[in-house]
Amino acid sequence: MVVELFPPHLAATAAGVGNAACFIGGMVLPIVLGFLVDVTGGFVASFVLAAAVQTAALGWALMLRETGPRAKRGGAA
Repeated sequence: MVVELFPPHLAATAAGVGNAACFIGGMVLPIVLGFLVDVTGGFVASFVLAAAVQTAALGWALMLRETGPRAKRGGAA
């Protein structure tokens, strides 16, 4: 999906940057959540932060435009 948002000559770069961002988030967020558990003594703050990150990701995803075959036909199939 990411590659459809960029011109063909940038498709591989866009895919690589998107993939790297996912893996960096997958490495950093558990460390931050573990730190929050240590600091607060419970899991509530970690769950709230994880929910906030997922909500932000959902909001970002909802702002993307449709680029597949349905968008080219002009409606739902």
